[in-house]
Amino acid sequence: SEHQKTIAAKDEANAQLVQIRAQLEHALKDQHDVQAQANHLQEELKLREKELSAGTAELLNAKEEAESLQEEVKQGRNEVGRLEAEERRLAKEVKEMQRARE
Repeated sequence: SEHQKTIAAKDEANAQLVQIRAQLEHALKDQHDVQAQANHLQEELKLREKELSAGTAELLNAKEEAESLQEEVKQGRNEVGRLEAEERRLAKEVKEMQRARE
């Protein structure tokens, strides 16, 4: 009868509605999981950026330190050269004094 058809159609619609709700809940859960994963990856990225920034700062400090040490080495070489020249000059003076005594 018409009444049974209406009930059957209503039951079918209800069944479809239950199915659609289940799919929607599943989709919402998937979306939530994806969002949580995106948030996690974003935090990971921030952490890596901080590490990279710290590493870059360390590299710059090390570079400055190396340049400073190179400058010290250069000054040391200049000092050694100056002292060697002074030593040669004094050795020459000593020889001249010894010759003068002879």
